Amino acid sequence: MIDGISPIKYLLAFIKIKAMKSTKLYMILLFLPVTLFLNAQDIDTLLDIGGYDKHFVIWEGEGIPILFESGGGNDASIWKELAIDLHQITGAPIITHDRSGYGSSEYNPRLKEDKKALISYGAEELIMGMEKLGYGKEFMLVAHSYGGLYASYLVNVFPDRVKGIVLIDASLASFYTDEYNKQLDVERSPEWFLDIKSKSKPLYYECLANRESIEIVQKMTFPSALTIIDLVAENPPFARAEDNERWKSEHLKFYNTSEKRIGVMAYNCGHYLHFDQPAIAMNAIVKLFCEVSSDIDINKIMSLSMDYNMKSINEYRKEEYAFWHSERAINAWGYEHLNAGNPHEAIKLFELNTLLFPTSANVWDSLAEGLLKEGHDHKARRMYEKSLKLDPSNENANTQIGKLINQ
Repeated sequence: MIDGISPIKYLLAFIKIKAMKSTKLYMILLFLPVTLFLNAQDIDTLLDIGGYDKHFVIWEGEGIPILFESGGGNDASIWKELAIDLHQITGAPIITHDRSGYGSSEYNPRLKEDKKALISYGAEELIMGMEKLGYGKEFMLVAHSYGGLYASYLVNVFPDRVKGIVLIDASLASFYTDEYNKQLDVERSPEWFLDIKSKSKPLYYECLANRESIEIVQKMTFPSALTIIDLVAENPPFARAEDNERWKSEHLKFYNTSEKRIGVMAYNCGHYLHFDQPAIAMNAIVKLFCEVSSDIDINKIMSLSMDYNMKSINEYRKEEYAFWHSERAINAWGYEHLNAGNPHEAIKLFELNTLLFPTSANVWDSLAEGLLKEGHDHKARRMYEKSLKLDPSNENANTQIGKLINQ
């Protein structure tokens, strides 16, 4: 992700395999919602928007379309399970899309590198595609993370089209203070950009355009008369505790400035709270859809929504019990300490995991990372070697060993 919520390491959270370890619970919970009926058929299409293609996936239906906007570093695929269940509950048109370079979407070949992912161009491409699809007249938005900036832009430039917004731990322009931007400038060295470019060109272009995109959105405000449901994660992903607290504080101020805004703190959830607790996201979207729609069968939608909630909660509890008795639970706990700047405590948990699950390459890799944080390079190298022996395909371990040898 490239949104301002992220320190450098978390910017690559969904690109680096290593960073995925601390989000394994999220990826498991992504698939928890139980399909209520047979899966709806989606339309997967590429639209020409001026000499290059933009990728959309649409579930056709009746009523106000629900448009999903992903965070930085993510394509539209992260919404698929939620979109299927949402379509079955509401019967509404559900639309997801890939921004330039992500998934099957192409870049505008006429734009320079630092403009390819500029928010103004991306939003205009989106509206162009929506109009070609016949859904551009009005819609409601669901925006995660960096997608929150797109929501701000769209509602300001196309105010008559956006009928309501659900923000899912979304970036707010007010978070990007001069002090924070300076901190990012220091972290984003030329080597940092090259590293991102080698892993994901779409993310690289978004990073290049990040500052200019922020400056554009900082001149805009969300209309006070627009209904917005703001879901905020209790546990944002920053390395610095002060950034986490300021993130939550900015959201608190945001939803307290208008009676039309509803703020919900999602407890025990991380930044991808719609993976942690999909029912919270689903309920918010369904609630807003019912409020902004006319000529819909609310009783039927509410009944289907309750069916979804019962099944989702039951499945979540089942998976939660399994998780808290697993390698993943201890590993996630260790990473909480590591991300909070407590490597010594993290190492204790990682060591416990190696005793309980000695044949897992992942636990030795995690222990190595904790040891590196405390400066125990020699021990870390031995742990990486153990991990690599158990899993020769572990590229992270192989890379780290190479770095330690060359020191």
